[in-house]
Amino acid sequence: MSFEERMMNEEEEKEWMAAMQLGERGREEIKNDTVSNYLQKLKHVREETCNFLKQQEDEWLYKERQFPDGTPYNNYFLWFHVLEDEISHRGQIKLIKRHLEANA
Repeated sequence: MSFEERMMNEEEEKEWMAAMQLGERGREEIKNDTVSNYLQKLKHVREETCNFLKQQEDEWLYKERQFPDGTPYNNYFLWFHVLEDEISHRGQIKLIKRHLEANA
């Protein structure tokens, strides 16, 4: 599922599934990279997101859909949770950077 109303393709799954599922695969695949590389990836995704949102009309936020179990939702609901996650991850990044700087 995406904001483009489609499932991820094979290339996208390869790039993002470990991060989405975390667990053992995430622990194996997401490690030993530099903070700057993670921040660069975050910046790239943010730029793509902003470009996508610029193309949407305000009505798009209220477009109703349903989860597989029939529960209704709209893009406003989804973006609220995306922003909530972004704020949480920014806090994690700041904490990790502080820890790395203190132990450098």
